[in-house]
Parts: sequence; structure tokens; C-alpha cells
Amino acid sequence: VSVGTSGVERMRVDSSGNVGIGTTSPATKLEVNGGIGVGTTGGTFLDRQKGDNSSDGIAITSSSGTSHRIFKDAAGTFFIGPSTNPTAFTQSLSGNVGIGTTSPDKKLDITVDTSDDGVILQTVSGRKTLEMLVDNGTNGQGKIHFYTGANLLHGRIMADTNGLNITQLAADKDIIFKADDGSGGVTTYFQLDGSNAKTSFS
Repeated sequence: VSVGTSGVERMRVDSSGNVGIGTTSPATKLEVNGGIGVGTTGGTFLDRQKGDNSSDGIAITSSSGTSHRIFKDAAGTFFIGPSTNPTAFTQSLSGNVGIGTTSPDKKLDITVDTSDDGVILQTVSGRKTLEMLVDNGTNGQGKIHFYTGANLLHGRIMADTNGLNITQLAADKDIIFKADDGSGGVTTYFQLDGSNAKTSFS
């Protein structure tokens, strides 16, 4: 069955009951070839899932062979991810956001399963400024990398079984501790001289 206006087909119901708008060969119960929107005067687009897993939500496809899924589970947790990892991004009903975890414990919870994985901050040109990484070994050690210039690793703060390590990795550079001097300025109180292997106090 087809419905048209001005001699042009607008909607079709095929022999299997699938409905197509803008297409003559709908592959699902409802297939729309074109834009779908909610009027600017208000309203809510409602998708009521049949079940509570990634196969029951919304699938977004492109020319890529992997689609992305948007869905909620029975607890109301919201997920976004590719079909190969549909729970990659999580938001709980409490508002906590998880990446790599389906049960985020804090406002932002990032869980990694490989060593030297974590978070990176960089400029739009791709220059690194800061990394927060995890060594996913037995002790779960964490480290922060500081970069300068053209992705030059300048320093590291790392926790391990021996304690907290602060390391200057650039040649002949110092580690400097500064604080307010009590009069509105900032002064150096402690300095490790990387070129002369000496320590100075103010």
C-alpha cells in the first residue's frame, strides 16, 4: 500500500507490514529516509525500549561497518558506545559518569585495563601538556606526566611501593618549590639544581 501527494509516493506499507517514509523498501517496522524532528514549540522524542540491553535501544549507522548504540538498562543507567563496546560511556541515575566502567563511583570515573592508559590533555594542534596514567600491575601505580615544547616529557610524579617520586626528566633543569612570601608575592623556598646536583634553601 502506498500513499502519495502530487503524484509522488510519500509513504509505503509493504507486504510484511513494514512502513517506509521516503523509501519504497523499508527494512524495519518503520524506516524514514530523511529528517525527523520535534517541533520548535516543544515536545519530547520518546523511544520506549522493548528490553534492557544494547540491542533494544537506538542504533546509529554510517558507511562504517560498526554502529553506535544508545540505550538504558533495567536500573536506569544510560549507555553510549559502539556495537563492539556498547557500555563504553555510562551515566548513572545519580549523575556519575563512567568511561570504561558500568558503575561509576565518582562524578567522573575512568577505568583502564591496560598499563600506561588513562587521561591526556593536549592542544588542538596535538601538543601534549599533561597525562594521568595507570600502571595496571599488582600495585595499581599511578603517574602524572608534564610536557613542554614539542611533546617533550619534562617531569613525572609517580607513586609506587617506595613512596611518592618527583622526577625531573629534562636535562640540566631544576625542581623548584615556590610559595607565597607573605606580602603578596611568590618566592622560591627550595630548589634542586639539576645542572650542579646541589640543593638550595631560601
